[in-house]
Amino acid sequence: MKNQIGIAKQSIIPLRKEAKEQSEMISQILFGELYEVKDQKGDWLYVSVKFDDYHGWISSTMFTAVGSDFLDYVEQNESFIPASISIISLIGGNYPQYIPAGSSLPAYSEQSKSFKINEQTFRFYTSEQNADKFFDSSDIIEVSYRFMNAPYLWGGRTIFGIDCSGFTQIVYKICGLKLLRDAYQQFSQGYFIQEFSQFQPGDLAFFGQSVSKITHVGILIDNEQIIHASGSVRLDKWDDIGIFNKELQKYTHKLIGIKRIENVV
Repeated sequence: MKNQIGIAKQSIIPLRKEAKEQSEMISQILFGELYEVKDQKGDWLYVSVKFDDYHGWISSTMFTAVGSDFLDYVEQNESFIPASISIISLIGGNYPQYIPAGSSLPAYSEQSKSFKINEQTFRFYTSEQNADKFFDSSDIIEVSYRFMNAPYLWGGRTIFGIDCSGFTQIVYKICGLKLLRDAYQQFSQGYFIQEFSQFQPGDLAFFGQSVSKITHVGILIDNEQIIHASGSVRLDKWDDIGIFNKELQKYTHKLIGIKRIENVV
């Protein structure tokens, strides 16, 4: 399977640190995301996710191959990324499938509300008004609020469990902006806002011990509030010192810097 390209047909594929089920989940591959097989160890595949070049192990039982003709087809057609929990179904199939916000629908047709994976055609459904609209960078705050109260989950990238950098990555993905997976990797992107007074809603704020030890990231709402995943996706106060948790009555994260991301997928 080495060098083969796969696609996630499951709603979520756990990406693990080591080649075993008991291993730490370091990320997730969401429905419709592509990945390349780099190595194999027994029933486990070491893969690189196309969206963010993140590496980890997945079970070979979750592997679905796609050919070069499919890749060409996808590259020539814009992928749709839903911004809600949605339902898809295989045309001719009997059961629906739920997919999370941030999933990709390869070569989605707005007219027919359908898309294809290899020779299979899927229909996209949603009960949410305007759930199939396209978002852009001006919608970052609106999209971030959709994740409010999502529980914290190390390695998570969905509304049912998400970590701090998974939260920022998926919000930005839905809005057409590409972030790397981990907070310290995201800190390498974009450019610094030198004066805090010059920040804009939607900018990323980074926290940690130093510029070489970034451990947390969140999205600035205004000059007082930040939305971030800590215990759950929540709103907290922020200033030039860091994040202040009102319930705990203390600063929980030390501010290192603010950055603006403008690289479009």
